[in-house]
Amino acid sequence: MKKSKIFLYLILFLIITSLLYVYYIYSEPNIIIKWNFNHSENIKNNISYLENIPVVKIKWSGYISWFEHWKLLKQEIKDIVDILNYKILNKNSIKWFLLKTYLLKEAKELYKNIPQIYREEMKWVSDWAWVSYNDILLINTYDDLLNFKWCSSLIIWKTDKNKELIHARNLDYNINFLAWKSVIFNFLDNNFISVWFPWYIGVLTATNNNWITLSSHTSLSLDENKIWTPSWIVYRKIIEESKNIKDVDNILKNSNRTIANNLAISSLFENKLVVFEITSKNVIPRFWSGYVISTNHFESNELKINQISQNSKKRYDYLEKSYKENDNITVEKIEEVMSFYDWSTYWWSSVANKWTVQSVIFLPEKRKLYIAKWKETPVNKGWYIEYNY
Repeated sequence: MKKSKIFLYLILFLIITSLLYVYYIYSEPNIIIKWNFNHSENIKNNISYLENIPVVKIKWSGYISWFEHWKLLKQEIKDIVDILNYKILNKNSIKWFLLKTYLLKEAKELYKNIPQIYREEMKWVSDWAWVSYNDILLINTYDDLLNFKWCSSLIIWKTDKNKELIHARNLDYNINFLAWKSVIFNFLDNNFISVWFPWYIGVLTATNNNWITLSSHTSLSLDENKIWTPSWIVYRKIIEESKNIKDVDNILKNSNRTIANNLAISSLFENKLVVFEITSKNVIPRFWSGYVISTNHFESNELKINQISQNSKKRYDYLEKSYKENDNITVEKIEEVMSFYDWSTYWWSSVANKWTVQSVIFLPEKRKLYIAKWKETPVNKGWYIEYNY
């Protein structure tokens, strides 16, 4: 009798403990807003459209920075949350509950390393879009948790072949819906331009007033740590603070990194191009002369050892061949190169493919960018629109 009671008490204890743990996982953090109310009269952002692509000029970072998102982008944010819950996680199923619980548990670990100002920005997005803060947190840590983003970049230095620095980048993501959801964010207080999506506060494709350009490319490696600083925070810090390649190097090496990544950087003033091959344990720069190519695999011998096989070498080889075979490189030629879709290859093998949801070309010296517009993938089946910043 005593044994059966002990067993029942143990079961009851485990049930209560499990429920409390699930409650903790699903409870939303209490965000204490710390922003200057003296700025309140100036918080209205300048929002315009570039052929239906929103251009958001943000005057102050932090909670107030997303002041008008609820008017402009609320539906887009709700749509991606629905896609996350219903299409990716299959809401209202056992799979949804188990997978979301696991992802939230991991996201809460990453949350510990998110600075206050970015917590506030996510809070504003969730408040005014009327969606759960947990969902916004998941969307903003999706790359670090699942590592599903694939990309290709080509940066070309000023040479006899071309008269200006060009940084081109294709973003491949397994959510086609993103093809018509790009937004250009112009952070006026921190002097940088980021091209991304309305629910995302990080930086993965950007340029700043110091003529640094940046594009990131996930890689797959055994050297990962999913409880450290989300990658987008590290890259936002880089684009907000870096004046040169040395600054980029220092920020990367002094950060607690999570996933493997190739970070393509150009510095106009220094005449330098570099790809940083990154894992949680290593940062290895590859300096280039004339041009730089980055896809999703490592080239350095040190990191190849723990590299998980992936299908990005064909994209790399195609971009290299395209550069070497063209004597007169123009923006139009780069658009053509980045739009090439080889239908006969495997999904991720072609530079433009059925998951290419964003394509951007930076001309930092002229302070211009070109962004592809189309409602299907690859998004560069359509046309590129010029934006002067």
